[in-house]
Amino acid sequence: MVNENDFPRLDVEQIPTSVKVTLAQTLFQAINLAFQDPEVQADYQRWKAERRQSYEQTS
Repeated sequence: MVNENDFPRLDVEQIPTSVKVTLAQTLFQAINLAFQDPEVQADYQRWKAERRQSYEQTS
């Protein structure tokens, strides 16, 4: 069984802003590139529809 204490803690306050910005830009570029793939877009649309349906059933 995995315990939350098995993972190292990360104090994000210790990360310089410039590093945070670089990480965010890199992540954004990777996500943007992935979403250019029609298969990824279709999977995302399916996910959105499932979430919408789940939300409507609980409302």
